Amino acid sequence: MEQAKNIIEEHKEKQGEIDSLTDLLEESNIAITSAINENRELAEKLSESNSKVSELETQLEELSSKNDSLEEAVEKLTQEESSLEVKVMETCNELGVQPVSLGAVDTEIDYVAQFSQISDPAEKTKFYRAHKNKILGGN
Repeated sequence: MEQAKNIIEEHKEKQGEIDSLTDLLEESNIAITSAINENRELAEKLSESNSKVSELETQLEELSSKNDSLEEAVEKLTQEESSLEVKVMETCNELGVQPVSLGAVDTEIDYVAQFSQISDPAEKTKFYRAHKNKILGGN
């Protein structure tokens, strides 16, 4: 009988260990399921992010190509401008006209107002002779 008691107690101890391990297994299964779900969500987010990166890379390539085309066009136009400016200067020199750079700033001077402000007769005459056409023609 003693032996049966020992077997029963040992069985109860083992059953307690089994119950404890079963609870631990259930908690582990819950944690694993949660981790699997979280992993799926993160995998979906990663996939979406990779798709967006691919789209943005494609857009970047397109914009870079357009930028290269625009840079080529600007270079071509700059060369054409330089060539035209040289031709204009050569033509002006042939005609005996003072060439004006395309980059020159056109300042509007009120020659009539300047002429009327000069009080010294000699300076007024000198200014008039230098700017006669502009004074008589308006500005």
